[in-house]
Amino acid sequence: MYAYSIILEGLYELARKKAPEVLPKLEELVEETGAGTFDTQLLSTIRDYIIDYIPPSEHNNTYKQKIQNLEKGLEQLLKPDVQHKLFELYWGIRSREFTPPDSNFYLNWIRDFAYFTDQRLDRRTIRMHAQEEAAYNYLYSHIKCLLSNPDGYVQHMKAGDLEAFIKSCKP
Repeated sequence: MYAYSIILEGLYELARKKAPEVLPKLEELVEETGAGTFDTQLLSTIRDYIIDYIPPSEHNNTYKQKIQNLEKGLEQLLKPDVQHKLFELYWGIRSREFTPPDSNFYLNWIRDFAYFTDQRLDRRTIRMHAQEEAAYNYLYSHIKCLLSNPDGYVQHMKAGDLEAFIKSCKP
């Protein structure tokens, strides 16, 4: 609950500064979500997307288009089929039902992190942290594509070739 409230506070503050136009959709999305792990990660990825891809002011010539896409993407996140798809992807990785192609990267990354910070982690803990990191990054790649190209994301989701779209997605 603490992580949820911190992320929510940061997201609202950031949206007020960089994208106040999307606050009504963002508030609607927050009302539809809870404080669970997936919802916290969902809001965190939206926050990170705004940090990384929304320019700081209207003086940027891409600002208006990016805000429109962000707003349309938030509208799509309100739809049960889109949110369910993201939920399945996220929990599929967390529960090891689905292994992303770069899963060894995350295992090695956690092992290296533990080694260099002098932490002794057993294999189970390393795998758990690697799955968490992989799930977050996978969710982030999907959210990034959804918020930067909502129409394309939904079209490819319905066509069943979403993974190819994600690989080619450039915000």
